Amino acid sequence: MTLSEYLRTRGLNLDPQTVDEDLVLTEEGLTKEVSDIWLGHKNAVVAVIQARVNALARTLLTKALPEEVLVLRQSMVELGAIIGDFERYHAEAQRRDNKNKVDNSQDLQTIPTEPPKEGQEGSL
Repeated sequence: MTLSEYLRTRGLNLDPQTVDEDLVLTEEGLTKEVSDIWLGHKNAVVAVIQARVNALARTLLTKALPEEVLVLRQSMVELGAIIGDFERYHAEAQRRDNKNKVDNSQDLQTIPTEPPKEGQEGSL
């Protein structure tokens, strides 16, 4: 099985969308969904990642060949970056929520106008 096939069986691909300061997240629902997972299940997400880090650390300490050490260490760094990705998605969702609240409150504000003059539209 190729790497591409392996990733596809897990719903992934070789061109994943990353989260960084330059990226404009266009999928509003996805950002909110990831944010909700992080907000409601942060401990579970961290526990799954921690289990994988522990397995890599055990391999690194007990049976890794010298040429595997750098790869295993990089894998651990990448796993830690997933937590950073969750935090950035959550921050982006909060920023969007706050922006929507401000936009909605501005729409609700009424602009004071003079009452219509007698004989004009809207006058009694």
